[in-house]
Amino acid sequence: MEYFGGSTATASNLRFFVWPGACFLLTCLIVLGSGCFLQKSQEVECKFKDPAKSLKWHEKKLLRSSRRNFNLIMTVCFNCGVVPLVKAFVEHIDCSITEGGVVLWYGYERHMDSRPDVVCFMGYHFVIAALWAFALSLYLVVCFLFELLHMNLPAIFMLRVREQPAFPVGTSISTFKVLRVSLSVALPFLPSWHPRVNTGALTPTSYMAAGLCRISMKIVAPVVGVLQTRKPKRQMLIFFILSCGNWFVHQWWPPFRNHEVCKAVLVVQEIVLLGSACALFEVVICERLVPEILSD
Repeated sequence: MEYFGGSTATASNLRFFVWPGACFLLTCLIVLGSGCFLQKSQEVECKFKDPAKSLKWHEKKLLRSSRRNFNLIMTVCFNCGVVPLVKAFVEHIDCSITEGGVVLWYGYERHMDSRPDVVCFMGYHFVIAALWAFALSLYLVVCFLFELLHMNLPAIFMLRVREQPAFPVGTSISTFKVLRVSLSVALPFLPSWHPRVNTGALTPTSYMAAGLCRISMKIVAPVVGVLQTRKPKRQMLIFFILSCGNWFVHQWWPPFRNHEVCKAVLVVQEIVLLGSACALFEVVICERLVPEILSD
């Protein structure tokens, strides 16, 4: 307990130990399970769309239920989970220099803003931070693959990299393969091909800008929210700039081939832009009226 003030284990200490470790394990679990998830999902898609098999009504019902479950898992793990996991990691490494602190291996001593009694990047804090940073990087790369195809599982199975199917039917899909395909799609010098066949109303276009913009916003928003807590005007300004960029990308590089779906998505982006503009305006007005409360 050298770096925790020598105090006994309290509820706060348990949260410090348990919460980062739990988020780290959850991140690893999602990454390691991505191969099995896509494997099972591909098997269901092949059974559902196989013209050679005549399925009974209860079999079709079961397959439809499985598809909904897989889409729900995908949405929770690779869409909704990005912001809380990134926020939890940033809170863990959000540290400030202590006045009169000793010099450690990385410079002057830093303490966590949420736990001033914890020395940053020493002992348990350093181990979790290093391992979590590596696991979170892999997780975000996999999330980019799903964002690129707008959370459309059938489109993911039709993806081609270097003119070859990314996930050929009948072959095993391992976590290593998912990471390799995700890196191939993320790196600009490795050509990838998006499905141009109809996969429903959410058939994606070949534009990558919308997916890149969304995953960037999911990363930047929690980072700014944690690191700029005491500077609300700067925080709202960054959110407004991100919203403007997101609206512009969806306007000029539509993510879906269906025009009605694109219109609905664009309306959502306009609502987000309006909300960020109102928040920025409110913060600016409050700062003018009460400068001592909202001052940089």
